[in-house]
Amino acid sequence: MARRPNYGQQRAEVNRSKQAKQEARQREREAAVAQRRAGREDAGPPEAAAVPAKAPPAVRDPPVRDKDMDEPMARRRDDGKWVLFDVTYADGSRRSNRKVPGELLGGLDGDAPARAEIEAQDRRIAEASGKPAGKILAVVRSRVG
Repeated sequence: MARRPNYGQQRAEVNRSKQAKQEARQREREAAVAQRRAGREDAGPPEAAAVPAKAPPAVRDPPVRDKDMDEPMARRRDDGKWVLFDVTYADGSRRSNRKVPGELLGGLDGDAPARAEIEAQDRRIAEASGKPAGKILAVVRSRVG
């Protein structure tokens, strides 16, 4: 039944039906408790030998904590192993954060070796996927941070 939120009479009916369901559940619980109590009284007083003594609750070991968990997470540092580049292709697509080893860069050639490395990566990806590699228009270092 679709009801309008501002229609007070329907809201009151919903509240009354909800209250009736809660009261019915409470009566069922009380009846079950009364039935269990009646069953215990019929059995008579328990004998000491029939009821074993309760064992003390088991003591739990404290959770194992890793020493590193107490320290705050270390931030990634730029150790110069990799340099990230954004690559733009002739079809207009762009791939960000392509990794190039830092050892290839830094000479007189500047970032030219990065383009050759990215083209080699693209050829390997094309061989594995079976799709032709796109033509690279531009290779630009990614902004860090």
